[in-house]
Amino acid sequence: MLSGYFGGRFDLLVQRGVDAWMAFPPLLLLLSIMSLLGPSVWNITIVLGIAFGIQNSRVVRGVALLIKEHTFVESARALGAGHARMTLTHILPNVMPTIIVVATTGLSTVILTEASLSFLGLGVPPPTRRGAECSRWPVSTTCTAPRGSRSGRRWPSRSPSSASTCWATPSATSSTLA
Repeated sequence: MLSGYFGGRFDLLVQRGVDAWMAFPPLLLLLSIMSLLGPSVWNITIVLGIAFGIQNSRVVRGVALLIKEHTFVESARALGAGHARMTLTHILPNVMPTIIVVATTGLSTVILTEASLSFLGLGVPPPTRRGAECSRWPVSTTCTAPRGSRSGRRWPSRSPSSASTCWATPSATSSTLA
């Protein structure tokens, strides 16, 4: 976003860095970086965030270039708004929907890349639970009656969807596990 806002030599320099990053296969770069850093939750989170953030920066830059030319940005500039105010209050709120859409559509790629790195032994260490493994955590098939109801009994779930909407309280899970 800042590259599109400032433009000029800064934009040229940042975009050449993005070009250099995108010239190599992403999994090969991630393998080499993770082999240097070592497997941990923080390392893979940071590396995947930076890697896929760089790839999606072109879309965000294009939207920032478009929004920078709107009249409300020019009028704020004419009123004396600084760079921080321009980017945080005028450009970022208008770029945010694009960032959300790009991040949402790229999430599946990030998940598959993390699974690939974990398969090769460079992902999250084995004792740590990841997203798909959380579905195997013990969850009660009964729900505690909501507060204010007259009965303190448990309500049996009628379907898997209603079981997934119930709150898995420690008292509910401990009684079914025992």
